[in-house]
Amino acid sequence: MVSFGIPQSSIAGVLKMDEKTLRKYYRQELDYGAEEANAKVARNLFVQATKDDFRAAPAAMFWAKTKMGWREKVDLNISGSLGVNFDQMTDEELDDFIAQREDSLRGKS
Repeated sequence: MVSFGIPQSSIAGVLKMDEKTLRKYYRQELDYGAEEANAKVARNLFVQATKDDFRAAPAAMFWAKTKMGWREKVDLNISGSLGVNFDQMTDEELDDFIAQREDSLRGKS
């Protein structure tokens, strides 16, 4: 039950014992139950991620992001006929630019 995230108070209730009794007789299970479950999940994820099969890709990507620190990076480089490089603007500069453009467009209507 610990591995599923069930609180000790609820476990004690299910087993019809006081929480102190639960901790006294099941200390190791309470301390390591979640870690044992995590190890089983990690082992299964590793097996899935290392298969030579295209269906292993999601598991491999999850492993790379959570265990290897990889991340998906979007390099946003927006420029166009306005001659403005938006990705180098601060939020305040971008807000000012948008306000100016809106004012300019309202004047043209």
